[in-house]
Amino acid sequence: QMSSRAGEKKPVQLGAILDDISDFVSFCVAPAAIFALVMPRHGQPWGDLLPMAVPWIYAVAGGARLLYFTLDKHPVPGFFKGMPVPAAALLVMGPISIAAEANAFAPGGTELWRGAATVVMLLAALAMNLYPVHYLHIGRLMGRRPLLLYSLLLLTIAMIFTPYFGLLEIGRASCRERV
Repeated sequence: QMSSRAGEKKPVQLGAILDDISDFVSFCVAPAAIFALVMPRHGQPWGDLLPMAVPWIYAVAGGARLLYFTLDKHPVPGFFKGMPVPAAALLVMGPISIAAEANAFAPGGTELWRGAATVVMLLAALAMNLYPVHYLHIGRLMGRRPLLLYSLLLLTIAMIFTPYFGLLEIGRASCRERV
């Protein structure tokens, strides 16, 4: 049931709550759990306390952001207040992945990447809850600008297939060397 006034949100419905729960698990708890699992706890100058607290801080901050978003009575059309949790999860998973890979190849020399992953996770937790900062809602913008939608789709397809084309070219080059 839509309200007759423009700008008012619909009452909270079960689907919206379930969506927020799935977002919380997927974009808050999962990155926090991955951080806790892949970050080695030995040899860090700050000890074990910070690596154990950072995933909790991130998950609680993500939950607070989702709760605020659900209960917000004054949304700004076309914008998010605070960084959306999917964007925060994308932001934090890059440094976590690099730190995990660096640890697999050089277990002793990964302090830089562990520190970067920790700082990025804390900054993302803060950015999710800076409600005066508005982030553009790309989905709504693309609905109004089809050229932007098609451009982003083309760019995405190119990014997905570029590594495979590169591997094919390397394979062809190695076949030429054998002949």
